[in-house]
Amino acid sequence: MKIYIQISDCHLRQNKSDLFYQANPYKNLVKILTEINTNQNKYNGILFTGDIVQDIDWASYQNFLDAIALFNWNIPFYLIPGNHDLPQYIDKVKKLSPFVATKIIQDGDWNVFLFNSYLPDGGGAGLICSNQINQITNRSNPIKGFNLAVLHHHVQPFNSFIDNYPLKNADDFLTSLEQLGQVKGILHGHVHDFRQGQINGINWFSSPASSVTFDHETDSAPSLKFGYNQISLSPQGECIVAPRWLA
Repeated sequence: MKIYIQISDCHLRQNKSDLFYQANPYKNLVKILTEINTNQNKYNGILFTGDIVQDIDWASYQNFLDAIALFNWNIPFYLIPGNHDLPQYIDKVKKLSPFVATKIIQDGDWNVFLFNSYLPDGGGAGLICSNQINQITNRSNPIKGFNLAVLHHHVQPFNSFIDNYPLKNADDFLTSLEQLGQVKGILHGHVHDFRQGQINGINWFSSPASSVTFDHETDSAPSLKFGYNQISLSPQGECIVAPRWLA
């Protein structure tokens, strides 16, 4: 069994004491990392699925690195950008330990595809560029094993305000995954809550945010509840996602 952790939507500020919707996102992230670090020998890696910062400034990313540096790590970290991130800062972070800069994690029977859905001047919306799709659909050698797709933006409407910031080419992206075959799950962030469903025969899972939780039913003020996902990938091709909530 391969087990990964998904942390998403940290929304860190320039100052560690600054709040995001009445929550301290830096302290929340440290609480999550404390819990994960204690059990890290159980995990194969940590997936950060975007919106690392709220204030698009290097100081915010330095706070991210400071939180990680509070602990000793012996597992790899992976990072993709969200709509609040700046790709050049994300690329800078990915060059530092314990991050691994890769687009595909090949781990035993599983391939984990890390997609960049950042769209310049997208106003919060996202896009999987054609180059990333072509890398899947135009491969000369078939990819063996089970596949997991990871991105920031949601792939199915939530019927709430978050749909104003969609993945613009979700249909093309999903078609490419169908062509890839053996896709056992889609993981995403962006929506600040755990949900699960199925689209085009593929199970999808969204992640709690490490900052605050959005209310998609009433669009009321966010909850101070925060958390992360644990993803278990079985040798038989089963993807099991369980949220872990903290207060």
